[in-house]
Amino acid sequence: MSEQHDQHHAREPEVEPDHVDARMIAAVGGGTVVAIAISAVAAWLLAGGRAHGGGTAEPQRQPPPEVQAIDLQPFARTLEAERFRAAEAQKLERWTWSDRARGRVRAPLDLAIDRYLAAHAPSLARGGSR
Repeated sequence: MSEQHDQHHAREPEVEPDHVDARMIAAVGGGTVVAIAISAVAAWLLAGGRAHGGGTAEPQRQPPPEVQAIDLQPFARTLEAERFRAAEAQKLERWTWSDRARGRVRAPLDLAIDRYLAAHAPSLARGGSR
């Protein structure tokens, strides 16, 4: 029984042919082309049977109303932020009143740094903070 068992398992598998039927390849390719054509016609019919976009007879000079209705707030906020940054940068470059009643002013940043370093240079050189 063991010899029969070994012979049963020792059989080689069947070899499949090395070629594919050309008619089958042509049928699958042709079927694919037909399916794509049917899908295109169905999409065209669903769109109302007319082409959209591409070549219009007259070029549109104004954007369509739905495009004109886009909220332009982000652009306005960007411009507002740029104006704010410019105003803040000017505060750093000019003399302005910080508290007029108390006689306090804001000095230009470069001048303030120079004055601070001049006043505290000896203590900074020694490693002190003030």
